[in-house]
Amino acid sequence: MSEQNKRKVLMIGAGGMAKIWIRYFLPSFSDRLEIIALVDIIPEVLAEQAEFLNLPHHCRFATIHDAFNAVRRGQIEPDVCIVVVPPHFHKEAVEQAAALNIDVLSEKPIADTWVACVETYQAIKKSNIKMQVIQNYRYTPWITQAKRVLAESELGQINYIVARFAEDYRARNSWGAPFRHQIPHALLIEGGVHHLDQIRHLTGDDFLSISGADWRPTFSSESFDGECCALFIGRMRSGAVAVYEGSCISAGEINSWNDELYRIELERGTIIIRKDTITRILNHESEVIQVQHALLEWDGHYQAINAFLEWLDGSPPPLGNIEDNIKTAATVFAAIQASEEHLVVKIDNYLRKL
Repeated sequence: MSEQNKRKVLMIGAGGMAKIWIRYFLPSFSDRLEIIALVDIIPEVLAEQAEFLNLPHHCRFATIHDAFNAVRRGQIEPDVCIVVVPPHFHKEAVEQAAALNIDVLSEKPIADTWVACVETYQAIKKSNIKMQVIQNYRYTPWITQAKRVLAESELGQINYIVARFAEDYRARNSWGAPFRHQIPHALLIEGGVHHLDQIRHLTGDDFLSISGADWRPTFSSESFDGECCALFIGRMRSGAVAVYEGSCISAGEINSWNDELYRIELERGTIIIRKDTITRILNHESEVIQVQHALLEWDGHYQAINAFLEWLDGSPPPLGNIEDNIKTAATVFAAIQASEEHLVVKIDNYLRKL
């Protein structure tokens, strides 16, 4: 793609995860994308990444509001808005982009509350722009291989699936950014949004209902202000059952990012998935079958970004498109309600509000 035809990017966020986007992910697409403006509320962070990008001072903004005002004045003319900031900023950024017909690529979740998710979704539908939410864990080699094994195996219907995430974030602010230790329902908002989405992806199914609890043990009060552990059980529309176990304060076995444990119990066997290059198929009538993971040209964030760009060029919607991802968001906030009110919550109660 020529310099003239590159898509111009308004980048919302410059520190934390956004710095990784700026320094590592997006340079791989420098022939297709160019950051022309940058937003961050921390002056030093904004200056550091703007210097790295060689952005002039009139393309550096302290607020989302200032950046989109510059778009309205014709000062900058982005084709794409990339949103990599804490969830409570997502709605403002996406609504502003939608009002100006700018396509959006955003880190998860859609927004920090269900009301904000609904309003964001409605803004996208009203404008008819394209929005993808990053679900990078769907694009890892071991998950791609497991999907292939599920499709090709003769193990029959899924009975139930168990997903386990466990990490040791007992030290305050060890989970990448302080806000994750401060917000309510931290595990579900920042972690479960991936793991419940992965359950949907692996099963090819959607949640019908969910029940369970997320909580903060008294001994973790110095680590987290909000809930950092979770145990949930969900009914899928096919009749299968899903179990989610999560902990941000694990002192035992770790199943951290990209090493979550997924166990799928099927009619005639079991599939076990974790990050060790092998998908295991267990059957009591035969030996364990080990399937090596295939190497991918793109994976993780890189494939999610590539899929978004291909979508803009006319390919089918990617896995994290807003129409699909709103179902993951509904599942997360239904789980929060189930925990707070000690209920079995139907996901359709959320989706019909769209």
